[in-house]
Amino acid sequence: MISKEKFNECKEGLRNELTEILEAETEELEERFDDPAVSKLFNSNAVDSKSMCALSPKIEEVTGLKLKEEWIQKGGYESVDEAIDLLFVQLELQFES
Repeated sequence: MISKEKFNECKEGLRNELTEILEAETEELEERFDDPAVSKLFNSNAVDSKSMCALSPKIEEVTGLKLKEEWIQKGGYESVDEAIDLLFVQLELQFES
């Protein structure tokens, strides 16, 4: 795990990279729900919890931390920004202790 100081230095860049990854994931999800027959069956949030798993390799590469299941909100998120904001709350807590 990197130091708190190093995390603070790379936090903005990491946030941007994770946002890009998650936006790509949500585009794929949106394409699946473009079909009216499929969209009637599911009421999907903008970001599902499974899409968050795509962030794990980058988080581990940059911070040395593995994405923990309890950091991910069950049921998904209303937006990419909400997902990233809540994830960063969890990451910052790791560097406080």
